[in-house]
Amino acid sequence: MYGISDLAPSVGSASDFVELLYGELSNGDENTQAMVGEGIARLLYAHRIPEPAKVLEELLVLYYHPSTSSNYALRQCLTYFFPAFSYMAHDNQAVMQQVTVSTICRLGSVLKQQTGDAQTGATQGQAAQQIVAWADPRILEAISAMNSGSSVRTTVRMGGYTQLGVDALKRVFKASPATRKVLVQTLNKLALDESSPQTQLQQLFVLTRALTQQELFTDMITRNALARFETSLLKLLDIEKIDDVNLESWLEEPEMASVFEFVAMLDTEEDEQGDGNGEHSSDEDTGDWDVGSDVGSPERPTNGLRLGALAVSSAMSVPMSLRSRSPLKRAREE
Repeated sequence: MYGISDLAPSVGSASDFVELLYGELSNGDENTQAMVGEGIARLLYAHRIPEPAKVLEELLVLYYHPSTSSNYALRQCLTYFFPAFSYMAHDNQAVMQQVTVSTICRLGSVLKQQTGDAQTGATQGQAAQQIVAWADPRILEAISAMNSGSSVRTTVRMGGYTQLGVDALKRVFKASPATRKVLVQTLNKLALDESSPQTQLQQLFVLTRALTQQELFTDMITRNALARFETSLLKLLDIEKIDDVNLESWLEEPEMASVFEFVAMLDTEEDEQGDGNGEHSSDEDTGDWDVGSDVGSPERPTNGLRLGALAVSSAMSVPMSLRSRSPLKRAREE
């Protein structure tokens, strides 16, 4: 289909052929750029791209990039393509979910070029809201039900969508201040419900608690948004108040290990920065910071009850010198 198998040998492998097209996305001629963009979109739609996530992310960045604001043919094509691709099948939407957070972070630097009256396109926050909608499995299910004339399924595949929140929270610790705010606002746009996997909701709560206690935000709007998200998580976890959270039991769950290890890695980085051996840097420009991989196996705290009290209880007085430190660090120092 589309002749990719016939054309690829003339330039190498199928991947080489896609790379050739890929390079033409930056072509200065708008007609060429639009034609190549449409061709790549068709190949993605037909599942003919070897690494669809990488290419989809580039199309998303290109779509919102200020340099394509006058390329109406390209933008019109992609305006139809993204929802058609995302809502066609669960596998397609899984790819969109995979690149959502990294794309939002990259757009932080791309859209810095738009300021004041010169703004010609969406802001980072508006782009984030739109991409998250394309990644929402409930919209896919509603469209599928409408097209088939059946009722909407009560059970929706929320795993990949909920993982967006986990990835976003992990990125918040490393992102620039502007992107941090956008990511936190995006958390509430997810509108997670009872279909979300329990373990992922627990992961979200641990990361939200760690983020709250690091006090990275000074503006009331973002702090309130984070507090609202935490409150919604408690409701979904069927926990009445923060003090009722039992982190000790969560520490014993294998599925929770990666999140606690992630928080422990933050402790290690804090130590290095405190010693003058490390510098905090934003991952906004490259999007290379791995939010999904395990970060080793640091020593687990033995005082789980103390960890639970320090991490969860908002009533407990915390020394000023420790307030910016994460729950695991506080537990170990106690």
